Amino acid sequence: MTRLEQSTSIGDISRFQAIHRAENTALIFNDEHLSYKALDTLASQSANGLMAAGVKKNDRICYLGTNSAHYFELIFAASKIAAVMCPINWRLSTTEILYILEDTEAKIIFITNEFSETVNKVLAKTSRNITVVNIDNYSDWRKKNKASDPKVECGLKDDVIQLYTSGTTGYPKGVRLSNQSLLLTRERESKKSSPEWSRWHHNDVSLISMPCFHMGGTNYGLSTLYAGATGVITSQFDPLNQINFIKKYGITKQFIVPTALRIMLKEQSLSNTELESLKYISYGSSPIPLDLMESAIEKFGCKFIQKYGMTETGGSCTALAPEDHTIPPNPRMNSVGKPLNGVRLKIINPSGLEQKIGDKGEIVIQSTGNMNGYWKNIQETKKSILDGNWFKTGDVGYLDQEGYLYILDRVKDMILSGGENIYSAEVERALKQNPTIDQVAVIGVPDKKWGESVKACIVLKPNTIKNETKIISECKKILASYKCPKSIDFLTELPRSTSGKVLKRQLRKPYWVASNKQVN
Repeated sequence: MTRLEQSTSIGDISRFQAIHRAENTALIFNDEHLSYKALDTLASQSANGLMAAGVKKNDRICYLGTNSAHYFELIFAASKIAAVMCPINWRLSTTEILYILEDTEAKIIFITNEFSETVNKVLAKTSRNITVVNIDNYSDWRKKNKASDPKVECGLKDDVIQLYTSGTTGYPKGVRLSNQSLLLTRERESKKSSPEWSRWHHNDVSLISMPCFHMGGTNYGLSTLYAGATGVITSQFDPLNQINFIKKYGITKQFIVPTALRIMLKEQSLSNTELESLKYISYGSSPIPLDLMESAIEKFGCKFIQKYGMTETGGSCTALAPEDHTIPPNPRMNSVGKPLNGVRLKIINPSGLEQKIGDKGEIVIQSTGNMNGYWKNIQETKKSILDGNWFKTGDVGYLDQEGYLYILDRVKDMILSGGENIYSAEVERALKQNPTIDQVAVIGVPDKKWGESVKACIVLKPNTIKNETKIISECKKILASYKCPKSIDFLTELPRSTSGKVLKRQLRKPYWVASNKQVN
């Protein structure tokens, strides 16, 4: 393979770089430098270890842990035997982790040490025989295997990564991403026709600090390695560590969510001289409030790019370019930018007809990055993908005359809090298990720190006592803490339409009255 553009699987990234940039540093983790040659060899050893554990083509393997160089090694290992990597959000409850582990039918799970107790609790509730490999003992597990590349055939359309999102039905959905989805996204980033801020170079040094169980962390790592650049991995986001790493390793690029950026700006030790290597900060999951953006531009002194996309589209689909980030703010900063290379988008009405410029409707996206579908969920896949591979985002917006996309509301009943997607149905299902609750509706309300926060509107059963703290506490036994209500409104009844449907817009209205949009 003379050009990486000719590759058919994610595993070809480490193969290619092991030939062309063998001794260059691929990843730095815990101050240990891993060369591209070593990364590829270790991935082959791990691939053979997976086969020895009974993992076959199209099987899923799971990873429950904080960020690690081993995670990317395992992505390449899985790809080399045409298996599929499924990282699990470690913030989830044991009930949610159990659901995902059983849904994937994984034969093996890799964990970092702090989740040993969690996994033991999960495995006690399943009859499935699952091998557990602790990352602390990972080197011993890996070195038992031969270092030859198994080279199992793996095609562009084959699944390679499966990420779980909150579900509209109350259960997580596995988003199946193909080699094509992830490789062609990387390829368009490297095209000479792409703007400079979009391109990656082999001398870039990226900071991979966002969780790899999300597209943000995984995608940023893959972009780094596809370019033959160096990725510095932090196990978790820590504002002081971020600053230290930028200075120590000469970080040129990083991806961050607005909440994390706000935390960094509050760090007293932050000074401009420590950040002079930074060229670009990409941010996503939610827009940055204009006052925060102004502070960030002044403090960081680098260029900013806002990205919009989702797991189902393989990551970013639009970008608000650095030249559109200005002080004082300009009207375009209320948008999420223009479509990236290889991406088409349009606005449709409820009948599926395309809207005119300036008219609002649901945003639908056509891209080579779009998912293969939801794992074992044909019904939800059919609901989400239109003819021509147009994905229905569930976001409401409009396009202006110059092609900038503006987001106004959501079709899907989803809350975006601190970069995490939370579906109301999932929270409502958990709350309904509480014997004191008669009726419940969950909504998102504005939150200065997290963008949006979860509020439950509850009608209690007769002769029960209002106890907000206890209801939230009980919910946390079922769901991850960040999904649970931050506050509760106790009502005598929920507003309903003549057909009996809860009127959530009416519940939300008092909280969004000061905004011209229904998303934050």
